[in-house]
Amino acid sequence: MRAIINKMFRKQSVFEGLKKHSGHVREGAEKMKEAILAYLKEDYDKFNDIAVEVMKIERKADWVKSNIRNHMPKGVFLPVDRMDFLGTLKEQDAVLDSCEDAVIWLSFRKIKIDESVREDILIYLDKTIEIVERLVSIVENIHRLITAISRRERKEIKKQLKTLHFEEEETDKMERALLKEVFNSGKDMQYIYHVTHLIFILGRVANHSESVSNGLRMMMSR
Repeated sequence: MRAIINKMFRKQSVFEGLKKHSGHVREGAEKMKEAILAYLKEDYDKFNDIAVEVMKIERKADWVKSNIRNHMPKGVFLPVDRMDFLGTLKEQDAVLDSCEDAVIWLSFRKIKIDESVREDILIYLDKTIEIVERLVSIVENIHRLITAISRRERKEIKKQLKTLHFEEEETDKMERALLKEVFNSGKDMQYIYHVTHLIFILGRVANHSESVSNGLRMMMSR
């Protein structure tokens, strides 16, 4: 039975597509980080160049997403629930959309962010990128994820998914602390809104990453 499932699984390009899409998510997240670093250093020319790269990556990912959907007729066999798969793909795409939203938002206004806030944003950003990296590493092993039969394999995969969940909870706490810091900075409302909205967008990167992990967990359980 396992051999039959694996044989059928190999025929399904949708899973290879999900892995390919996740590669664009990783690349986009890394480029988003580079762009934000340039922005915080007030190197706006470099920021603009990298922001364009992020948008190009997002368009590539959209093409992959559309290709997956277009080659997934209703009658196709999948070793997982079709709606679980499409929901997971949608959330994975939302991770990259949020990365694009972050650089687009910063492009609207050049603003010097206080050094103390910059340092905390960088810590928050690093943790967010760690979550994306962990997610992509799980998706890259999706064949093992879906077809894992042994208790040891399933336990290891579930452990990785649980770790991602706890890391996302940690970013939630960091987000709240950052927001409180900015709101109590004594700055004008334009500054506060610009910085806090960036923090909210980065929070969406982590939130959508967790939603992808939840989708993967559901696919494992069926």
